[in-house]
Amino acid sequence: MRKHLKSPYAVARVRLKERERLTAQDLEQLLSVDSYRGALRILQEKGYSEADGTDSGCVLVGAEESLWTFFEETADSVMLTLLRLPIDYYNLKAAVKAAFAGIPTGALLLDYGSVSPEQVEAAVQHHDTSRLPPDLARAAEAVLSLLRRTQDGQLCDFFLDRAKLRSMKQTAADAEEPFCRTYAAQTADLANLRTALRGARVGKNADFIDASIYPGGTLDTGALSLAAENGVDSVCAFTAHTPYRDGVTVIQQSPASFEIWCSDWMMQQMERTRYDCFSAAPVLAYAYAKQTELQTVQMILSAKQNHLHDRRIQERVKRCYGADCSNW
Repeated sequence: MRKHLKSPYAVARVRLKERERLTAQDLEQLLSVDSYRGALRILQEKGYSEADGTDSGCVLVGAEESLWTFFEETADSVMLTLLRLPIDYYNLKAAVKAAFAGIPTGALLLDYGSVSPEQVEAAVQHHDTSRLPPDLARAAEAVLSLLRRTQDGQLCDFFLDRAKLRSMKQTAADAEEPFCRTYAAQTADLANLRTALRGARVGKNADFIDASIYPGGTLDTGALSLAAENGVDSVCAFTAHTPYRDGVTVIQQSPASFEIWCSDWMMQQMERTRYDCFSAAPVLAYAYAKQTELQTVQMILSAKQNHLHDRRIQERVKRCYGADCSNW
């Protein structure tokens, strides 16, 4: 029997944790409550233990801390790295932009990466990457040089996105679990499609698009770059012949709609693997779903706190959350 998780009971623990997640009905209740304090009371009833005060930040920090404690107890080192890499590269991106603009990072940086946000910030400010992991250190040195040379923040964003995807692929390649490699490849595919669409919409030239798309995943990135150079319709035609063909109609609606579709698509892929008791899939699937839940709760609390009563918020929350989470 293969054992890719830290504990043979990891998947069973995921099953128990899934029961604690908010359902679509819970979210409807959060949306319909009249006040911000009322929303906090509902969250406290649903198991958000820090939701007994007035600070939404405490609610989310407590839930996130509990989530990462669970990951550390159940996920193996490869899965933990896959989950932490996006945080590392987000922090690097934020620290570089803040340093270039001459402003403090403030609350921009996130916890739970493979290194602390303070280490990332210090490495950028002092141009000393010796305390960063090797891949992150190389990315930091390269992007700082690129920014000094080009003064192009958007190009630097794309560079770090590519570096993140490359690190995810390299990490997944070391995993015994095939789903980790699938997850990294699908993440790269969707990122490349979003990048191609952004380039197509604003009319970026071929050199910029080629430099922005990561040559990994399962898609023919050369053909995708050519399609992006020829416009959104060409990207749609390219996508129609890929596993992501169902997103074509959404692409034609709006960039925001396609972003949400990508999240929903990944959720659907993971849901198909939830009964595989001998793989990493259920743990990664739970991680993806729970992080989506926290983002949705944050969106609702922010709307309540700022007295926003708009049907567009309700529709966005519904689409962002995807299917009824009781199916998990």
